[in-house]
Amino acid sequence: MSALYLINQADPARRDVLEKSLQASLGRQSFHGCKRAQWVGGVVGWYETPANPSSSDQWCSIGDGFVACVGTLFYRGASGRAALEAFWHGFEDLRSASAEDLSGEYQVVISKAGQVWSFGDALGMIKLYEVPQAGVLSSSWLACAQLGEGSTLDPVGTLDYLFSGANHGTRTPIAEVNIVDPAMVLNLTAGTRNNVFGAAFWQPEDYFSNQARALDLISQRLVTMAGAYARGFHDRVKSALSGGFDSRLILAALLAAGERPRIHVYGSPDNEDVLVAQTIDHDMKLDLRAIDKRALDRETASGEKPDLASNLAFFDGLPSDGILDDGSDRATRQNQSRDGSLALNGGGGEVLRNFFYLSDRPFSAADIVKVFYSGFDPAAVRNASALRAFKDYLASTIEAAVGATGLLSRQHVELIYPLIRGRYWTSRNNSMAARCGHFLTPLLDPQIVKASVRLPMSWKDYGRFEAKLIGQINPALAQYQMAYGFSPEQGPPASYRLKMWLQHQRPPWVRAGTATLKRRIKALRAELRGSNRASTTPPLAKSPLSDLIDPALLTSDDQLTRLRTLEIALGYASV
Repeated sequence: MSALYLINQADPARRDVLEKSLQASLGRQSFHGCKRAQWVGGVVGWYETPANPSSSDQWCSIGDGFVACVGTLFYRGASGRAALEAFWHGFEDLRSASAEDLSGEYQVVISKAGQVWSFGDALGMIKLYEVPQAGVLSSSWLACAQLGEGSTLDPVGTLDYLFSGANHGTRTPIAEVNIVDPAMVLNLTAGTRNNVFGAAFWQPEDYFSNQARALDLISQRLVTMAGAYARGFHDRVKSALSGGFDSRLILAALLAAGERPRIHVYGSPDNEDVLVAQTIDHDMKLDLRAIDKRALDRETASGEKPDLASNLAFFDGLPSDGILDDGSDRATRQNQSRDGSLALNGGGGEVLRNFFYLSDRPFSAADIVKVFYSGFDPAAVRNASALRAFKDYLASTIEAAVGATGLLSRQHVELIYPLIRGRYWTSRNNSMAARCGHFLTPLLDPQIVKASVRLPMSWKDYGRFEAKLIGQINPALAQYQMAYGFSPEQGPPASYRLKMWLQHQRPPWVRAGTATLKRRIKALRAELRGSNRASTTPPLAKSPLSDLIDPALLTSDDQLTRLRTLEIALGYASV
């Protein structure tokens, strides 16, 4: 929850100027009532979440120290002020940052015994940005970008956001603004950074040989976490229920912990997710709320729409879906946590399945880039060297994250989803959600991630292991059909397994070629209809961005929306 900034700057006059700029930007983002603490050469500012009554518990002054939190932290099963105070009393040094008693998704600043520390959860699900030359860190990218310390376009960071929907590694579209490496624990008074959650932390142990043992370990972890949610947020836990695996697994864990969450499903009345959820709700009496987003969009369309400057501030500049929101996305995010609720999301459950749909063999980081990070037309990039640098950067970021080069073992390939997709793409959404209130993706818990890498691929394929996990925690829930046409109890039929097996056998170069062919066919059809993007896409104003990108050759509305978002955000940062 909330927002924060940190300044490590010896010059008090410069520190004062920087702080005023940060406070002004965060004020435009609707954060007010800053709480501050200082130390020699440094200052921290922390803000409550607007319109969320429980967020004040995220700042605790204790003796001559303090602890401040953005996000949602659990310690020894407690949450809120009780968790932060207990953590402060138990904190000793950087080793405390990786204590197994800690869980949740957070950025923490803790001052104790004359030392000030800053760090996040092991995956880094709440982002921290920095302007290194100014000694500034903040949970807000926009506050850093508007600092006035330089605004040079970073071509690699720009292409990453445009085509991936988020920034990976440390680069962002502005060269002077970086993502703080999530692996690091920072000692702000000593000026040191310690690699605590890097590749060594995640190195996989041997595969499980006993499936029952794996099921017990992961199910117990899920129910233990659900118990903490129930104690801290009883009757205020919100969760989706769709036709897939992940939301049902979370529901199973909550019910096993004695918590009946407020559940909802998105979709029209005839949507498969809605029909599946309603069937479960009819029998289990869960008080399901079905939300038809089309109706919500119509309601939003009839009201006053936020302007782009307001959206830019609310979404912190660079959301995955862009800032061209009509108000419905903003309303959804505010409502899910407005009353101090804990909103749970099934994102990350892919760690329990074969997310990349690849066969059980080694692959290189470049293979993964071809398969998963090449959903664009290379001709849209006007700078060939920037395009090469972007692809090389993604591959090197993957290798650094998993701690291996060349052909990656299948276990290292499985680490790519949590350490790249989860750590950078999912976390961007989670960071925005945390600005509104408590929000978690429980299936990306570090202990579950470490266990998931030990699951043989033959267990993960077709969702078989996750289906058994649901059945172990809540056999009744496992009996209901999913949108895939089978129930977890039944498991996937032969036809489904064959379909998935055929997809797994396609090598990366075939999948990349297929994606290119589909893009060309789509463009040809649009041209035959007289609606090709080149004729309908307005050009960019002359700028470093227009020198890099040809808007007419973007292959999706999502890419075009992110391009317009970049144009607006970079304009506010004077790039």
